[in-house]
Amino acid sequence: MENKIIVGIGVAKEFSYYSIITPNGKQYGKPFKAHNTLEGLEKVSKKLKEVEKELNVPCVLVMESTGHYSSILFHFFHNSNFEVCIVNPIQTNSIKNIKVRKVKNDKVDAYRIAILYKLGEIKPTKPPKKEIHQLNILCRQYIKLVDDCTMYKNNLISLIDQVYPGYNTAFSNITSKVSLYILENYPSAEKLLNADKDTLITILATLSRKSLKWAKTKYNALIDVAESGNFK
Repeated sequence: MENKIIVGIGVAKEFSYYSIITPNGKQYGKPFKAHNTLEGLEKVSKKLKEVEKELNVPCVLVMESTGHYSSILFHFFHNSNFEVCIVNPIQTNSIKNIKVRKVKNDKVDAYRIAILYKLGEIKPTKPPKKEIHQLNILCRQYIKLVDDCTMYKNNLISLIDQVYPGYNTAFSNITSKVSLYILENYPSAEKLLNADKDTLITILATLSRKSLKWAKTKYNALIDVAESGNFK
């Protein structure tokens, strides 16, 4: 293994534990805790640079991938000119033959990760650049928003099928601006049938930005639904 100081990091939501292993495999001091704030991370950075100066060898920081929380630490320490490695939790959890207490806490995790890396039992990976990571986050958020929109649309369609059977024959897209206007302003067959024809046709044409011919066709389709007794 490389002649480096190994710093295992047990990452948690608000704070993380740090365990330092010297090049000869001994633990340097006791594992310590620091908050995942700018102030807390700066204190850790200062301490690690002092250890590097004392032992005259560089540090390599190793942590499990925990999504957002490990990403914050990775980019901070990377920008602070430390070598930082991310390991897959599956690797560390699958290794049993190591003399570390089988207790799940971040302090033990920090030491276990450092030792496993020191022994060459785990293979680190380099996370993508910050810009790529941010794009990945945006893509995940976009996909979630699309999924949410689909869910809400399906719920709306289900409710309309119960309250206004046949309404879908008038609109291929129930969530269009015109459809939502009709649902909001004419929520019953009675209101739709009593609406002024010319006014409603004008509204349909204006909202859809289509011709009066299209609006008249759409109006007739809505009236057919209302008169059929399905649109209640």
